[in-house]
Amino acid sequence: MRIIFLLITFSLLSLKIGAKNLLDLNQIDNNNVPTGWELKVRHGKADIHTDKKSLCMYSDDASFCIEHPIKSNVDDTPYLIWECKIEELPKEGSIYGPDDQAAQLFVGFDNKRCISYVWSTVDSIDSQESYYIPWIVNNKILVIKSGDQDIGKWIQFSRDIRTDYKRLFDENPPNDLTITGIRLQINSQHSNTTARSCTRLIELTKDIKSLPSH
Repeated sequence: MRIIFLLITFSLLSLKIGAKNLLDLNQIDNNNVPTGWELKVRHGKADIHTDKKSLCMYSDDASFCIEHPIKSNVDDTPYLIWECKIEELPKEGSIYGPDDQAAQLFVGFDNKRCISYVWSTVDSIDSQESYYIPWIVNNKILVIKSGDQDIGKWIQFSRDIRTDYKRLFDENPPNDLTITGIRLQINSQHSNTTARSCTRLIELTKDIKSLPSH
């Protein structure tokens, strides 16, 4: 999971957004990566499938992600909505090691900080971990779902980014804090196992009540 989040690149290439599903599957490339997203592979082979309604990532002893540069002030879009489904969890995956997760979503900010939301195999909900590289990135990891109880079900997560930022970094977010990138990642190479997850909605919105129903 611990690939350096290229916040500087996102700052330079960021695209302004409104409240909409960032995972637009109407246009995809030969690797099934949606337009506006970039595939990055750290280990093994990226295996991505889409049926135009959802994007599924399959990891067989692999680690890869797709990244989307954006530009959105946290005060304008304080809520993150992520709708995903786990089909297979990596064996004994944990944010404390072996550092494998079937589904994780990073939110990067312009102050070289980021929050990583994780569906963990074994860690309890609200478990936290930190990953810090001086002058490059300060990543706070938060488990928002754990275990295989809801395997095969679509689960929608709603997060108040400002509240999570204050809790994880122990300070209020700056008034001008800007979201500069979103990363969707999967990996199972540390445990030499397999993992599968699907996502059909990633949205940044100002009003959580305005979300579409599924």
